[in-house]
Amino acid sequence: MRHTRRLTTVFFVVASFLISACGSGDAVRSSETAALSSNSKKSSPLCVTPWGTDFCALAGTNTAFVVSDTLGGPPVPAGSWWTPLLCWATNARGGLPGFPLTYPAGYVTAHPDDPMQDFLSKIVSFTVVVDPGTRQERSYVYTDPAKYEAFFTYGEFWGDLVYPPFAAAPGMCFTPSLHPLSVGPHEIHAIWTLSALHCDGFPSTGGEPSVESGNCFPSGDYAFYPLQFSFKFSVAPPSSP
Repeated sequence: MRHTRRLTTVFFVVASFLISACGSGDAVRSSETAALSSNSKKSSPLCVTPWGTDFCALAGTNTAFVVSDTLGGPPVPAGSWWTPLLCWATNARGGLPGFPLTYPAGYVTAHPDDPMQDFLSKIVSFTVVVDPGTRQERSYVYTDPAKYEAFFTYGEFWGDLVYPPFAAAPGMCFTPSLHPLSVGPHEIHAIWTLSALHCDGFPSTGGEPSVESGNCFPSGDYAFYPLQFSFKFSVAPPSSP
């Protein structure tokens, strides 16, 4: 596990789908462009997170939102289309009170006062790899990230769990809808592709903000899951009549 984390990750770890660090992930060996509308698929949605947030209402969708089982996320009902929480948060525009915008030396951005806009301007695509390294591995490549963006604040996402100084911090999640899976355990890897280095604008607890500190994403492909965190969950068999 990395010994340095950006300040906000301390609070994600309290009750987040971003919970346990692990090693390098498998390379994506196949891909298919995915453009699935959650509104066109009916499911039994898991809308309320383990910490009480109705994410269907927050994101404006109706698919089952999957939270890592290491954080108490319930199993996905068999036959459900589902959405993994693929999220990122940054410092606020102009910086939160007590947390001035902080970037590494030489950092280049067209949005120096707004790190969330910097992220949105640099994200080119994202890829979800389902069950990597297994016979049922499938990859979904999303080349128009803006179609799947849902925005919120820390306070809206975490409710009473949020550390008050971070309540106004902006966050976003990508919300693709994915095919139903077989009953049993599953895992995802998530690869974000950026046009240039992006940093969240928060100071680091381990020196200058960097990819290693958890504050930044590098240019090119970066497997956020599992290079920093793991994402495992399960699908439950149909309930008995």
